[in-house]
Order: sequence, then C-alpha cells, then structure tokens
Amino acid sequence: MYLKLATAMKILTSSSLDEAQLQRGDRLLSGYLLDFKELYGQAALKPNHHYSMHVAAQIRDFGPVYNFWAFLPEHLNKVLKGFHLNNWSGGELEVSMMRAFLRSASLHNMISTLSAVGSDPSVAIAKRLLQENQEARGTVEAVAASGEVYDDGESQSGLPITLGSFNRAPALLTHGAKNIVFNYYKHRHVEGRPHIYSTLDSTAPQNATFFNEHAQTCNYILIDGRRLTPHSQSPKGASSSAIVKTMINNKMFAGEVVNIFHHTQRGIEGGATFAEMIWLRRLDVTPVVDDPWFAYPELEVECWEYRHYLDKNEPGVPPAVIPVSAIHCQLARGECHSTKPKMWITTTLERVRKIRLIF
Repeated sequence: MYLKLATAMKILTSSSLDEAQLQRGDRLLSGYLLDFKELYGQAALKPNHHYSMHVAAQIRDFGPVYNFWAFLPEHLNKVLKGFHLNNWSGGELEVSMMRAFLRSASLHNMISTLSAVGSDPSVAIAKRLLQENQEARGTVEAVAASGEVYDDGESQSGLPITLGSFNRAPALLTHGAKNIVFNYYKHRHVEGRPHIYSTLDSTAPQNATFFNEHAQTCNYILIDGRRLTPHSQSPKGASSSAIVKTMINNKMFAGEVVNIFHHTQRGIEGGATFAEMIWLRRLDVTPVVDDPWFAYPELEVECWEYRHYLDKNEPGVPPAVIPVSAIHCQLARGECHSTKPKMWITTTLERVRKIRLIF
C-alpha cells in the first residue's frame, strides 16, 4: 500500500511529467486511498485524503506542483513569525512585523542590485551574502571567511549545483586526492590553458604553472535546490543527506559523501569542486519478478550489504574522489531486518523520471 503512495508522490512531485506519467501517478494515489480505506476504515479518512484526488487535475491546469504549491508562502510565514516583536499588541505587532519584513526585503533587493551592477570586490561579497543564511548576512566576516565566490556548476544529469559556505582556511589535500585532482586537470586540457606541472616534476620549465596542493572544504552544496551535507560537516559525524547516486562511465554507483572541497588552480577559471567518497557494496538481488518493488520501477529500489563498503583496491571500484558533477541525486536509505543478514535498501530522490514504465 505505502509503495503505491511513495511512487505516486515521486511522480506527482516531479518538475516535469507527461500525461502518461500523470495518469499513472493518479491511479497509484487512488489505489493507495482505496487500500487505506479498506485497512483502517472510512472513519480514518481525513479531508486531506479527498483533497489529494484533485492534484492530477491541478497539475493539468497549472503545470508541475512547483508552479503552484504553498511551501514558499508557508516558509515566508515562518520567517515572519521569527521576527522579534517585543511583546507588542493592539496593532503594533503587525506594524512591527511589516517593518522588519520590508527592511529585510529592501536589504535583499539592494544586495541583488549590487551583485549585478557593482564592482569588484563588491560583486563577490554581494553574491556570497545572497547565498548565506540569515545569521551569516549580519557580518561581512562570514563572507570573507568563505573566500571567493564561484560560479554555480551543473551535474551530468543537468541539475544545477550551488556551492555553500567554505571553511576559513584552505587545507592540504591528501596524497590520493592530489593525484586524482591533478589527473582531472591533465585529462581535460583546453586550448589556451597553461600546462600544469606537479610540484615534484624536476623537468618543469621556468615560470611553469604548478599544481595547487591546497583546497577549501565546503560545508555543503545544493543539488537542484536540495542541501547535501557531507559526513565531515555533520555535528553527529554522519549525514543522511550525504547518501547519493552517481553515474561513472555510464554505470550507477551508490556512495556516501565524506567530504566536499573546492579546488582553485592558477590558469583555470572557476576551479572545480570534488567529493571524497566511500562506496556501498551492491547485493545482486534486484530486480526479481514478483518482488515487492517490481511493480514500482520509478522508485529504483536497490539492495546493498549492510555497513559494508567497497575496498578501494578492488577491480572496478570508482575513484575515492569524484567531481560533484558526477552526483545525480540523493538516495533515501533504510534497513531491512527481515533478511539474514540485514541489508540496506535505497530509492532515488530524483525529481524528474524518464524511465519506461512496466505494467
């Protein structure tokens, strides 16, 4: 029953979908509601269950849900409620909220204008202020600490990637990361770029461009608007948002992002952003005819060995450091305790599905 709901939600909340997908999502949602009624009884149904039956019609009228849903105004309500009101009442509360909101909106507009028409370094500062959270906007120190502002990138699947804030000081890359990043630049030679030499290359000519062995650690990135926090930046040392799907040499791998760093190199505009990874070990048990997920290919369910990871020396293992553009989306992961031994199960969180449906 809940697999129907999960699949319907994934289809209906896509940022683009066609009529066939819309009809399938509507059928799955209807099937879930009928199963819910049978299992829990009619008395358990709520008004929201009825409202959900109109989602497909609304998508036909207004386009994907991102065009009309209320998450943005609801978020704005939360922002307004967060303003300090000093216990005012009798109409003063509303006036205080409006003044605070207009002050914040005016500041945002001013920074936006500056980021577009200002001069260096004001443009860089303004762009960083726009990316930071409310607390960081209160001080230029937070902007200076995060270093330069870099252009946003794009993943291999076409999803926008936005860099978050950086740690204050660049850190020395590990030996393995140095080799991977150096080879990344070496195999992506562009006409007009200078040849990059290793610092250990005794044949480097005078005035050669040497490889920068330092990089800035990134606290988080946004992939298609979704925040990805690596394990190293999580207070608990583990982040559920760091579990991702990647495509490397046209093959799908699942892994956990341990660290994200941005590397700048003299002679290369913008630099590049990389993720340090550990890779999940796949269990070759899906898809199987008549398994619980066979009828729901949109979920892209995969099984993995529980708390077991690929060894970096195994043949066919992806590199320990990859460009963040290789990340396609985040994964939701759960534990299956009904099998012996236990295993991990994942499903993708991609917003746009382009797969052939199986009926």
